[in-house]
Amino acid sequence: FALTQANQDEHDRFRLAVGRALEPMLAGLKEVAPADDQTIVVTEPRPHVVVIVLESLRHDALTAGYLPKMAARLKDGLAFERHYAGTNCSHLGIFTLLYARSPLQYADTVSKIEPQACVSLHRAGYECSFLTSGAIDYQRMHEFLRRPAFERVEVCNHQDDWPNDDRVVLRRARQILHSEQPQFLMMFLMSTHFPYRYPPQYERHRPVVPADKMLHATPGQRAAALNRYRNAAAFLDDELAEFLDQLDPRKHLIVLTGDHGESIFDDGTLTHWGRLSEAQTRTPLVMVGPSVPSQKITTATTHADLLPTLLHVLSGSAVQLRHSTGRDLLLGPQADQAWICTQYPSSRAWDGVLIRGPDRLGVKFSADPPWIQVLGMLDDHARFNPRRRPSI
Repeated sequence: FALTQANQDEHDRFRLAVGRALEPMLAGLKEVAPADDQTIVVTEPRPHVVVIVLESLRHDALTAGYLPKMAARLKDGLAFERHYAGTNCSHLGIFTLLYARSPLQYADTVSKIEPQACVSLHRAGYECSFLTSGAIDYQRMHEFLRRPAFERVEVCNHQDDWPNDDRVVLRRARQILHSEQPQFLMMFLMSTHFPYRYPPQYERHRPVVPADKMLHATPGQRAAALNRYRNAAAFLDDELAEFLDQLDPRKHLIVLTGDHGESIFDDGTLTHWGRLSEAQTRTPLVMVGPSVPSQKITTATTHADLLPTLLHVLSGSAVQLRHSTGRDLLLGPQADQAWICTQYPSSRAWDGVLIRGPDRLGVKFSADPPWIQVLGMLDDHARFNPRRRPSI
């Protein structure tokens, strides 16, 4: 009421106009459509598909020297250079990869509908496996990481030692990939999870903040905290390089990405799930393997785009997935825009950011009851920027 009665400035008028435009759409957010069960015809010989998800993988991991061996092995693949997980927390990031849908449908989807990746690849004759050194009894992840969507869901975290557990996951993955039947295998590795663990011999970058002191690290300790992350990444770089060396590149399609990004004080916060900043929501995404073009995509993309693009590679032509918010990025240039969102445990509302080109528009909303608040233009750290002229 105050805004409508006041002498509004440009930002006020912009927020009110956007709010009025978006509010009618809230009613449809809880409508969850079934998975698309169309048959997918994959070009023979069908390659194994291996999706490697590293916990808290910073968006510059392949360019800043954290993963030099992986950067070298993936340099000729399909690279998504401005890629967003679609969120800043693990369960929503994994959901978006597997379902090719926006994270905002998480609560109403996971217990009712199988992941679209599993449905599509089962229809193409694949077996599906999910291996992790983490946990799946977190934020309802066990409700979609289960049979019959996956033939195998294996949690290898019995020793409370992430580096050793990651090695166990990689050994198990090698065993599964010996199968004659084509495999879709997702691995979720944890060594780069806060507080970033690694074997003692990988303490190459010093000084470091001790693991038991990381929770109390300050911005003044950023370099030492980042060194700890770099050491954990170096460990995974060696393990993954050895893993890939044992796979025939003609028979394996490899995807590397993260469940979300990681701040380490880039945006003023320590880890992630604090704000929808560039540091927390961006992560690498690279694909290499049979029929994968050597190409760089520079427009904004999200995890929801992976599955439609992957199915295009496997089938040799576009696959139109019904009820997916993902885009097939091999169909040509796409709009430079993305939608990212998250829901914090302390709130029933969602935080979201609409990205178009260099612009970021912040919103807070709820579907039940429906309401929306347009926060205005944000900077890269997800803070309101009154100097940014609204140009969306």
